[in-house]
Amino acid sequence: MDEFIKDTFIEDMAEVNRVEGISEDYVWYQSQILTNKMKYWQMEFDKIVGVMEARHKEHLKIISDLLDEIKELKKEKE
Repeated sequence: MDEFIKDTFIEDMAEVNRVEGISEDYVWYQSQILTNKMKYWQMEFDKIVGVMEARHKEHLKIISDLLDEIKELKKEKE
């Protein structure tokens, strides 16, 4: 009986080691998780850049409008 328990315990320990080891499936799964995170980060970064570019264009338009208004006011003053 003791020999049976010893053999069973050793077999179970060997199986645990195989399960906890890094397999191709584990690497593939983790790489997919990281790839998805990087895609999400890229989308978030692109969103931020898009917002910044839109605000920059708005600011340039405001400046252009103000410069045009200054020119018009100078013409009216003369």
